[in-house]
Amino acid sequence: MSSDNLKSIIRHFVAKAFETFDAAAIPELVAPHFRTDAFAAFGVSQGPQGLQQAVAALGAAFSNAQVKVDDLIAEDDRVVMRYRWAADHTGAMMGIAATGRRVEMPGILIARIANGKLIEYWRQEDMLGLLRQLGALPAPTA
Repeated sequence: MSSDNLKSIIRHFVAKAFETFDAAAIPELVAPHFRTDAFAAFGVSQGPQGLQQAVAALGAAFSNAQVKVDDLIAEDDRVVMRYRWAADHTGAMMGIAATGRRVEMPGILIARIANGKLIEYWRQEDMLGLLRQLGALPAPTA
């Protein structure tokens, strides 16, 4: 698969999962044996069903989401995306009541793709910064 095809697949996945929170689209985007542990904080399984649950939970907590891609690199069967995710906190998340705040979280996603579907991915995001923006943690002091 060409690097342009890989990039297109990951962009489509990110738009459906993390901008429009379309949990119903997940089975079309990931393989049945898809694995990730990126949503352990939500207490969901690693497979496609767990991803659907996590996407639905994010959609219940956030709206008006946008992903700005800073870097997108594809080689062989892998895609690396460095991005900034922003959304409005309009619903409860992990016990944090809706704040109405616009939040932004940078992250890096590495995905492996086969036959046009994600088979696994790993994410690193600034969850500490997100929790501070939501008022769940105090800002650092000097």
